[in-house]
Amino acid sequence: MKIGVLGSGTVGRVLGTGFLRNGNEVMLGTLDPNKPEVQHVVTAFNSVGAARMVNPQFRQGPPTMFLCGDSAPYRAQVSRTHAFKLLVE
Repeated sequence: MKIGVLGSGTVGRVLGTGFLRNGNEVMLGTLDPNKPEVQHVVTAFNSVGAARMVNPQFRQGPPTMFLCGDSAPYRAQVSRTHAFKLLVE
């Protein structure tokens, strides 16, 4: 899958590396305020730190991640790719 990560800080780099390790094609970037539109954006409001965002393993099971975006299939794909429980679809 081709994945774009908006932001190249600690979280963006951790997620990008995790996506790469899982066989995805990844590009990190920063929003350009001069470009009017970005399509199919999915964001995850983390409930775990950056170090545990990729393939999280907890005794209690996968963490609940708050996902939002304009496309249900893309939200579900992010959920499957990172083994998160999708809180709201």
